[in-house]
Amino acid sequence: RTALVESVENTCKDMLEIHGAGAGMHLTVTLPAGFNDTEVASLATNYGLCLWPLSPCYMNEPRHGFVLGFAATPADQMAGAVHQLWRLLKEQPGHS
Repeated sequence: RTALVESVENTCKDMLEIHGAGAGMHLTVTLPAGFNDTEVASLATNYGLCLWPLSPCYMNEPRHGFVLGFAATPADQMAGAVHQLWRLLKEQPGHS
């Protein structure tokens, strides 16, 4: 968890807001306005990532983001995975 939080804070602080980083087996992050999490998640496999979009969890006015799991990723590989996520987000139209 610590490796994921630190990697997101160091690499994606301009793109992702972390929620509930205190405990648990997942980390929730939200995206700035204009991103569609389901579209980004569908492109994630091209970057070696598996992302769970957050918006389907909402009944009304969804927030776009991801539920990030970290238990299957070794801590020494976390920064590389987060960097891939940053690359994916930066390549989205209108967000360069």
